[in-house]
Amino acid sequence: MNETPVITATNREKTTMNRLIFTVSAVLAFATVVLAGDVHVRGYYRSDGTYVRPHVRNAPNASRSDNYGRPSASDRAFGVPAQQRDYDGNGTLNQFDSDDDNDGVLDDNE
Repeated sequence: MNETPVITATNREKTTMNRLIFTVSAVLAFATVVLAGDVHVRGYYRSDGTYVRPHVRNAPNASRSDNYGRPSASDRAFGVPAQQRDYDGNGTLNQFDSDDDNDGVLDDNE
């Protein structure tokens, strides 16, 4: 009878394969975190002719109340966290204000 030889992996091969699997998993996990973070926005011209310089912002999500990005230089200088901004000055923080620019249109409809 012809028996098929059984091929077994040595401990060294198993260790190499485990390292490879771990490395690939770590790279994929890191790439997912990095890709979900920041969005690079190219410079563009607004309809009124104003040029907006290229910048980096947080990746948007479904919520409109937490996409405030990084604190600006003035926020850092005066110690105001991004979560405590009040653009229209009505005393309600933007994250809780349904019309944070006070134009009469709810933010979800803008």
